[in-house]
Amino acid sequence: MGKKQGKSGTIQFADYRKTLGVELVYGNEVTHEFTRHTHRTLGLGIVEQGLRLYWCQDKSYHVKHGQIFIIPPNCEHGCGSVGGPHSYRLLLIADQALQASGLIREQANYAFAQLVINDQGLYARLRELHGKLTGDESDFVKKSFMLAVVGDIFEEYAQTPPARLEFNPDIEQAVRKVQSYIEENYSAGFLLEDIAQLAHISPYHLLRQFSRIVGIPPHIYQQQVRIRQAKQLLSQGCSILDTAMNTGFADQSHFSKVFKKLVGITPREYR
Repeated sequence: MGKKQGKSGTIQFADYRKTLGVELVYGNEVTHEFTRHTHRTLGLGIVEQGLRLYWCQDKSYHVKHGQIFIIPPNCEHGCGSVGGPHSYRLLLIADQALQASGLIREQANYAFAQLVINDQGLYARLRELHGKLTGDESDFVKKSFMLAVVGDIFEEYAQTPPARLEFNPDIEQAVRKVQSYIEENYSAGFLLEDIAQLAHISPYHLLRQFSRIVGIPPHIYQQQVRIRQAKQLLSQGCSILDTAMNTGFADQSHFSKVFKKLVGITPREYR
């Protein structure tokens, strides 16, 4: 994560455009006033501390802790602090990434009726998303979680929400095909885009349809299959490190964290 520090606070940048199609910005104790500028990407931000002055589309807002602010692409805007420093997080996602994921149609003219949102649930998930994207999860997990959060923002607040894919027997058959693929290749490092091609639908619609039919999203399903296999290996006397490697985890630490999250105890306690 790149970092710029000055008298007006610290701003950190993380570039995931090649793998996930997004950039992250974290401003800590910022007092700098950002003059008129634009982003070529959609910005989804949250204020963690203090009060942010944000103006866009001839309106000004005071964005406080717990609120979400939206910066439309190619829209002139500015921002600063009110009454002292503020801390914020910003997710920047390009239209190309939104199109490739199936959230918007090609050359879609999407818009949001409100640029500041009071939604504690989505605020908490956006904050969690920043932690996920900078953490040790796989790109499959990161992309799935990101699309779920961004997709819900579009569903709830975009004036033109994503096109819905009607439920039909063919879709269920396609999802079951993906489910079988995950069962057979649980340790592989595939991407959300890879399994979406198996179902011949967009990654976003696969995420929603898989959750609808199976009950959980595909990345959580993969984790469950991996832990199920891990329990069997541990019961057979396999070491924790070998179990982690054989079930597709990047390292023993990440394996132990996921294992305890799903089973309730550590792999060592389970053995």
